[in-house]
Amino acid sequence: MPPVDRQAIGDLYLRHHSWVVNLLRNKLGDREQALDLAQDTFVRLLRSELPAHLREPRAYLATVAGRLCLQHFRR
Repeated sequence: MPPVDRQAIGDLYLRHHSWVVNLLRNKLGDREQALDLAQDTFVRLLRSELPAHLREPRAYLATVAGRLCLQHFRR
């Protein structure tokens, strides 16, 4: 597996973290759970093979966050 570009993920985090939290807060109705799942979203990116350039970063983040939200509801 190629190394993850931590700088690119750091930039995504800085630009989109609050947006991901708001997205998840609207789905969950709880800010604390939204913060936890937003953090898990970016941890998942660190562990994945992220493409060099994301054309639609919010769409990608929404997909990852949405899947984590579904896993949360299943538990």
